[in-house]
Amino acid sequence: MRFAQSIVLCNTVIPAHEDDGSLIYESQSPDEAALLNGMRPNRILLTGRTKKDITISVFGEDEVYESLALLDFTSDRKRMSAIVRTAKGKIHLYCKGADNVIFSRLSPDPSINPPVLLAEAQAALDSLSETGLRTLAVAYRVLTETEWMEFKVTYDEAQLSLKDRENAVSEACERVEKNLTLIGCTAIEDRLQDEVPETIEYLLASDIHIWLLTGDKLETAINIGQSSSLILPDMGVLILNGRSEQDLTKGFAKIIEEIAAQKIGKRNSLVVTGDCLAQIFTLPGKDKEFLSIATRCHSVICCRVTPLQKALVVKLVRKELKKVTLAIGDGANDVSMIQAAHVGVGIMGREGNQAARASDYSFAEFRFLKRLLAVHGRWSYLRLSKFIFYSFYKNLAFITVQWLYGFLSGQSGENVYEEIFLAAWNIIYTSLPPIALSLFEVDVVSQRIEFCPQLYKQVKDGEYWNFKTIVGWVTSALWHGAIVFWFVYAIRFEGSLATDGRVSGQWVQSYYFATCILLTALCKIALATRYWVVFSFLAIICSLLLHIITMFSLQALGPSWLEEGTTTILYVEPSYWFAMLLVPVSALIPDVAVM
Repeated sequence: MRFAQSIVLCNTVIPAHEDDGSLIYESQSPDEAALLNGMRPNRILLTGRTKKDITISVFGEDEVYESLALLDFTSDRKRMSAIVRTAKGKIHLYCKGADNVIFSRLSPDPSINPPVLLAEAQAALDSLSETGLRTLAVAYRVLTETEWMEFKVTYDEAQLSLKDRENAVSEACERVEKNLTLIGCTAIEDRLQDEVPETIEYLLASDIHIWLLTGDKLETAINIGQSSSLILPDMGVLILNGRSEQDLTKGFAKIIEEIAAQKIGKRNSLVVTGDCLAQIFTLPGKDKEFLSIATRCHSVICCRVTPLQKALVVKLVRKELKKVTLAIGDGANDVSMIQAAHVGVGIMGREGNQAARASDYSFAEFRFLKRLLAVHGRWSYLRLSKFIFYSFYKNLAFITVQWLYGFLSGQSGENVYEEIFLAAWNIIYTSLPPIALSLFEVDVVSQRIEFCPQLYKQVKDGEYWNFKTIVGWVTSALWHGAIVFWFVYAIRFEGSLATDGRVSGQWVQSYYFATCILLTALCKIALATRYWVVFSFLAIICSLLLHIITMFSLQALGPSWLEEGTTTILYVEPSYWFAMLLVPVSALIPDVAVM
């Protein structure tokens, strides 16, 4: 009965009633609601809660307890306590938390906590943890009126403290959460979501290194690693545990010896406890020694870690290994880790939306991480790379024509292009095609990417962004600019005759260069496009139409700098149409040959 009372009294659950009268439990922690629901078959229920009272139903009869204090759970305390006054006036403290925390606060009196019962309880906790269950230890203590009043004064002063309030409250709680009597333990199944092992296997095959950071105890963390495919049957499990510098040094030496004695190609999983991480982050040089071992392992699991330690691990990898990090979590205790990583992903679930709100991306299930990275990650990298390369290409090719023209114009600064075309090159004529490319480009369909993890590894290895690709785009830009200039120059050598017998002038020549370089740039992006959609066609067609409309509009408006009849002369010259066909084809022959 004492155990059942502790479960229904020591929690932050709010009981509520549905329209049909059924009792439901509302809580930020799904574990607390699960424990209360586990008491339903025993007919012990939490039926009401106010700031002053807690009402429970025991075998159909209501019992009311005065709520004196609720000592909240924190990641540092790893426990919570409720202090209540019974109807008979007795004051009880009920405490539940991590087994190592509760056991360290039990009364040493063997008549209160018999060593045999403690050993049995520890064996039961270890056995439950090894099967993957999340365990808690539950204890209680009877307080005297004097002990309660002394604690209340200290606790109230700590809450009003302006300096280091959290530590002051924790110290106040330490004074009363001692000499406890163990009354039992709990175990909750934390089921993996659908396709978690398959997703992790895919990510590992994609050459992505995965570290599991969890607050569960060692045995539970290992079981989770095995069920999620982080620890495979043929892998060795290396455990790094210890609370002192000496233990840490011995642990490092032992693991190094084990790795050295193994066969070449043997894969290992490193399991590190939170106590060990505390020493690693405190002692100088131990963090780098830890990383040297961790990077030689297939996967790393850190158990019994606090939210701060999760963030410190991410920062350590970022700083020392210079790697791009992604952190994914589903609860408030994962927020610091998510914010410390380059990319944060939050899973919207029963533990609230704090992680989702603090993240860059959020979704409902872990399995969607595969599509986020492998499919959308690949496509985004492809699109962004081509967008950047094309942006440099079109400007370099464009200015190459002007640069070569300077040698013929005596470096006078005269424009080879008409002024409107020069100003509108980036914002009008070549703006739509790269936008279409950056939105819709696809090189491999999603079904094939999800089936073949090596495709993502290609992206990591520089499939889209490497020195060879950069040189290719730069060379292409210089070549295209040179071809446009010299071909147009050759076609119009010493001027060409218009249909009326007159020699066409500078402005006709500028449109030769403008139209040729625009056609070449649009053909280049057409060659770079692997996945065509309606917008891809419309973007190229609109760019050409805007150029034609601009030329005729300027001729109609008749600005002072534009020679009268330029457009009329241009569109009846056979050499103009010949240049529009010859120049882009000649410029793009090497591109087609390379492809």
